[in-house]
Amino acid sequence: MDQSRYTSLFLSDSRDHLHRCTALLLAWERAPETTEPVAELFRAFHSIKGAAGAMGLEPIALLAHAAEHVLEAVRRGHLSGSPQIVALLLQGVDLLSDGVERVAQGERLPETAGLAAALGRLAASGTPSTVGAPRVPSPAPSAPRLSTPGLPRRQAPRAVRIDPARLDELMNQVGELVVARNRLEALVGSQIGTELEAVGGRIASLVRAMHDGVLRARLAPLAELFDRFPRVVRDLGKELGKSVRLELHGEGIELDRGMLEDLVDPIIHLLRNAVDHGIEPAADRVARGKPAEGTVRIRASRERDTVVLRVADDGRGVDRRGVAQLAVRQGLLETSEARLNDSRLLAILARPGFSLKHELTTVSGRGVGIDAAALKVRSLGGRLDLSTREGEGTTFTLTLPLTTAIQRVLLVGVPPERFAIPIRLLAEAVLPDQAAGLSQDGRWFTFRTERLPVADLRAVAGLATGPATDRRPVLVLDWGERRAALVVDRLLGQQDAVVERVAEPAGMPRWLSGATVLPDGAPAFLLDPTALF
Repeated sequence: MDQSRYTSLFLSDSRDHLHRCTALLLAWERAPETTEPVAELFRAFHSIKGAAGAMGLEPIALLAHAAEHVLEAVRRGHLSGSPQIVALLLQGVDLLSDGVERVAQGERLPETAGLAAALGRLAASGTPSTVGAPRVPSPAPSAPRLSTPGLPRRQAPRAVRIDPARLDELMNQVGELVVARNRLEALVGSQIGTELEAVGGRIASLVRAMHDGVLRARLAPLAELFDRFPRVVRDLGKELGKSVRLELHGEGIELDRGMLEDLVDPIIHLLRNAVDHGIEPAADRVARGKPAEGTVRIRASRERDTVVLRVADDGRGVDRRGVAQLAVRQGLLETSEARLNDSRLLAILARPGFSLKHELTTVSGRGVGIDAAALKVRSLGGRLDLSTREGEGTTFTLTLPLTTAIQRVLLVGVPPERFAIPIRLLAEAVLPDQAAGLSQDGRWFTFRTERLPVADLRAVAGLATGPATDRRPVLVLDWGERRAALVVDRLLGQQDAVVERVAEPAGMPRWLSGATVLPDGAPAFLLDPTALF
């Protein structure tokens, strides 16, 4: 049999089954007296065993069969659910996952006989006399569906498996089309009322529809990301001797599939921070009137053209005073700045090597967690914010674009340069009287009675030789729970931009997050104006 024809399907199905097994086992561990997860776990391991056996992957089939044997003993009432059984089955899931990934890489399969034998002994240890749980009945066959002649029948949506590499290639091609369309629109701009303008408009409409369609095809539910984290929090809690519960909200929110993998590491860093630094030991929590079990929450929401992820814990909060004292000793902070707001606090915590831990452990102490998370989120065109209250907990907020490939931007001019700003950050553009809107020192802008901090792009970019005018445009920016104002020289209109992330050489400003090609073929930098405040 030509196994290469079936490998892709085996990998995809097995990964799905193993992700589901992890979620079911964690739920069973929290309520070992229940028998509800057993039947579904049995079916998942049975499916893996059958597929592996058909492909001649004997070590995988052997281990899946041993896990299946344990679950059958539980189904028959010969074994009771227990944390020990769950822990051994989780080891089986880990080893099976390793085997599946080795199949993907064409590597030698792992040795599974030892764990399979341990599972076999566990299954054989139970007898009908040691029944601790009722037998789990096999699921009854579903009743036939009746249809009413003349009728709201709704077809279930069809799912088709597509290699992500093909979607990436298609998005790259659509990106090239967007660049060509922008160039075409610039060329036909002077041909108003001609057939060329009509054809150009039609092509622009088709490219926009194609772009939207490819973007929707690349979207995937955050459940594919979230499924990995309950096991992470469970293992961290056990390693640190803490009882921690993870709550997930917004799993149905969709994000570009290409960004899901990039978000795994930053969120794991934040979860480690929450469990290790945030959640207190059970005795301390009870003494403070809190439940002994700590809670970590990941909540997703859709806000305009962004997805917002909040990673929160109900722990001790960040010790602002301790951070300030350590930062002063390390020369990162002046004594006069000892009172830290959330933004300044995050800037210090995200410094490479900065850590409040005095000892190095397998979980923390290296001072790379928040720094790594902030850098990765920024590389995705997003932003990381912090909110914390001592004794109550900490929340990290990740604000991300729906996709990193093509973004709607506002082009602004600060002669001789042009810059692109993501539209998702723009609340409003105004043309005020400078004396009335801006403060005398140019640091504040009054917008509808609201006092906003100001940055002047001309000065920031080192282009202070431009003409001085009293009616320069001011962009009111809005991200997360913060607002600010950016002064520019000219507004040049909107366009869809194919954004290329750029490597950050030494000395490159943090407020430059990418580059794009303008309709006339000239390059322009993409701004991350939030990095200015």
